[in-house]
Amino acid sequence: QLEKDESVFINSEDGLLNVGCGWDMVNEEETDVDLSCLLLGKSGNIVDYCYWGRLSACHGVVEHLGDNLTGEGDGDDEVVVLNLADLATEISAVVFVVSNYSSGNLEALKNIHFRLFRDLDNAELLRFESIGAGGNYSSFIACAMERAMDGDASSPWRVRKLSIPCKGQTVLDASVKEMMIKVVTEKNVSVKPVNLRAALKRNPTAAAKASANNKQPGTASHRSNNNGKQGTSAADQSPWTAGNLFLFVVAVLIAYIVTHSS
Repeated sequence: QLEKDESVFINSEDGLLNVGCGWDMVNEEETDVDLSCLLLGKSGNIVDYCYWGRLSACHGVVEHLGDNLTGEGDGDDEVVVLNLADLATEISAVVFVVSNYSSGNLEALKNIHFRLFRDLDNAELLRFESIGAGGNYSSFIACAMERAMDGDASSPWRVRKLSIPCKGQTVLDASVKEMMIKVVTEKNVSVKPVNLRAALKRNPTAAAKASANNKQPGTASHRSNNNGKQGTSAADQSPWTAGNLFLFVVAVLIAYIVTHSS
């Protein structure tokens, strides 16, 4: 799990990514918080967007699983699912924001969380707790996912954990859009890279889930695919198996005997 101002690289082959947001009602009053995202091109142009009013973006590659108007219940109240491998190469960044659609600020709500986790093993890469605490703002830009090499479908993606408050009640409000674009085009947020495996180890809950599923958190160099097969290591590819080594020794001995007998 990333800390504030840290970033990590993930591969598009990691499969589906889930982004979740949850909150609790205050004084039993129904409150509508929304999870949204902008999909941006290289120059910061808006290619598409996904929110409660547009549940499917980029021809179904990005899906919002539905608008929760109350925050009732435990866990994630709204979820966005995306497949990085299928995103069009014109998309260079995906930026996520949490907004209070009801009147008032996020500060007025309870237990607002945001998290980014892999569908493969439930491992959380990023999590925010208590969003809005002590802040007079209605939207919160949580993270940006940026393609490392523009236009390259196989390029890894850099996840930057942000913490940027702004005004506005939806992803389409000018103030929210402008700030989300600025985060990507100016890259004025100081980040430090972190090892992916180390980030996952900081989250014992995700590790326990992965263990329960008999899966281990993957890395860029070694991961399980959908068939449960492991990537082949250099040791696996070595020709010196026990059988081959025995035959080699026998051949050397025969050559030695033939040479010295003559």
